[in-house]
Amino acid sequence: MIFYSVLGAASYGFAAVLQHKAASSEAPELTMKLGLLWSLLKKPIWLMANVLDALGFVFQFLALRRGELAIVEPILVMSLVFALAGASIIRRGKPPLSDTVSAVVVTLGVGVFLDAARPTQVIHRVHPLGWATLTILTALLTIVGVILSRGGSPKRAAICLAAASGFDLGYMASMAALTGKIVNHGVIHTLSTGAPYALALSGFLSILLVQSAFQAGPLRFSLPLISVMQPVIGMTIGELLLGQRVNFHGIAPLLEVVGLAVMTAGVIFLARGTVGETMGSS
Repeated sequence: MIFYSVLGAASYGFAAVLQHKAASSEAPELTMKLGLLWSLLKKPIWLMANVLDALGFVFQFLALRRGELAIVEPILVMSLVFALAGASIIRRGKPPLSDTVSAVVVTLGVGVFLDAARPTQVIHRVHPLGWATLTILTALLTIVGVILSRGGSPKRAAICLAAASGFDLGYMASMAALTGKIVNHGVIHTLSTGAPYALALSGFLSILLVQSAFQAGPLRFSLPLISVMQPVIGMTIGELLLGQRVNFHGIAPLLEVVGLAVMTAGVIFLARGTVGETMGSS
């Protein structure tokens, strides 16, 4: 499970470098329009990025079939560490010491959180009303993010679209986890449920949202928010609807908060360093 999660993080990280390089040069009026994807489809670098993105999702799905969201999603935050490697390749140089330290901080934060959380699967029940409510809430929050991105500065647009992306990606991760559990009962049974279709729709929307966030402004405004929101929302959904429990005994909650805070700080500093500069100037 951890092996698949790390492979997923690597695939997502290198994909993000190439996606931003392709999307950042697109016209602003294409934001949140299918024309953006049509234009990007003509760029080989974007197609290559999406092959990596698809591989990342396959690895994420395999990891979620074997483990809990609270383990898999924080590890995926390390995609930013791999993005640092990709950015360094583009710049044809070694990353500065500050970026290396930030990458270590991200890894340390993830490690502290996972060691303290020790998530377990207590129950596995599908609550239709709960999932319907989640779907409606996610749709509303995503729409609000898109609306707020209009008519403002590039910074505001990037942040609002990144927030919308974070909501959608967290929802998509929970649907991937749910589909991964249901598929154990057979493909026919899985196709008779709404989970795989919700997964496919949220996956398509995530492509449009993330590319629009990358296109709207510098990466330092979008990638940290996307990287942190996805695991936090995914873990919250896992706790509330998938019966996945993290450790709340002793000092574990404090260590979990510290781990997430350290991870978030590392993500922010890393996105403002070589990764952000490389993609922001693409």
